[in-house]
Amino acid sequence: MDNLRRAVEYVRDNEQTKRIKVVTVVERQSEEPTKLEDDLKVLDDAYPQIDLEFVEMEGTFSPALIHRCSEDWNIPKNLMFIGSHGKNFKYDQASLGGVRLII
Repeated sequence: MDNLRRAVEYVRDNEQTKRIKVVTVVERQSEEPTKLEDDLKVLDDAYPQIDLEFVEMEGTFSPALIHRCSEDWNIPKNLMFIGSHGKNFKYDQASLGGVRLII
């Protein structure tokens, strides 16, 4: 939750938007709330000036998925952030179209 809190504070302090979509990509959607979703509710209460939205998408994380989200939501890729990925991630940062990395 600390990384997510710092990301919310970064957006609050440095970006022009007051809305954040937190997207998680899963193999199968669950009807049970996840820890991420629960954490986001806590942050939504703690930062009422920021509209936090949780989105759970079924699929595989890829440059194509980033492109689809960018098109569907009309959000430029350079205004998107992704969490730090592991060493087995099969895409390089440049292939993701300009999304920014949260470390």
